[in-house]
Parts: sequence; C-alpha cells; structure tokens
Amino acid sequence: MDREPVKTAIRLLRKPEKKSIGICTFCGCRGPIELHHVNCRNHDSELVIPVCDGCHDFLTEGQLQERVRMRFEPDRRVRAVRILEAQAAFFENLATGQEQLAERQRLQAAFFKEFAEGQRRLANLLRGGSEK
Repeated sequence: MDREPVKTAIRLLRKPEKKSIGICTFCGCRGPIELHHVNCRNHDSELVIPVCDGCHDFLTEGQLQERVRMRFEPDRRVRAVRILEAQAAFFENLATGQEQLAERQRLQAAFFKEFAEGQRRLANLLRGGSEK
C-alpha cells in the first residue's frame, strides 16, 4: 500500500521522457529503457542498471516503501548505511521479481507442452489414428 500517494503522484509527473530502446535487465522485456540507481543517485550515482518503466517504478517504490532515504548525506558512515539499506531493498525486490519471472516461465512451459501434445493428437487424428 502506498503510504504517501501525493508524493508518488508528484514523482511520476516529474519523470523524464524515456530516451533509448533496449532490454530490461530486470524482466527481460524490450522497449524504452531508464537507468535505475541501485544505491540511490545521491549516494552512488555510478551504479545503475537499465530497466523498463514498469520495473523502474517497482524498484524505486520498493526502496521508498522500505523507507530508504534518498537525500544526500555528507557523513560517510551514515551514507554507507543508506547505501546498504538501498541495496537490501533492491536485492529483496530483485528476488521477488525473479520469483515472479520464474513462475511465468513455468506457466509458459506448461502451456506449450500442453499445446504440443494437442498438436500431436490432432496430427494423429488427421492421419486416421485414434485420439491417444
């Protein structure tokens, strides 16, 4: 549940236009790509991954829901703690996303196996054989 829907709406309105087409490293889809700052831009601007718009929203909201602080912290120790918090939220979301992707893959594999079996039965019927 979104704890701060007004801030979420404002954040979505401020999003820049998507610029390039590529492959999302999170879900594997091909389309417009954005760069997600794994450790939050203000803590570590260099560690980024290319993700689609949906995955970027999922990852950023996951960090916000975990209350990861995204404002710059001048104290190096506190900033290191914030980076670790951001990484923990990122890897938790990554695990969730990979579990969902694996489940979709399992469902697709089951569908195609069943479809292939149906095609074999149909071919057998057309050859004049039985349905089995």
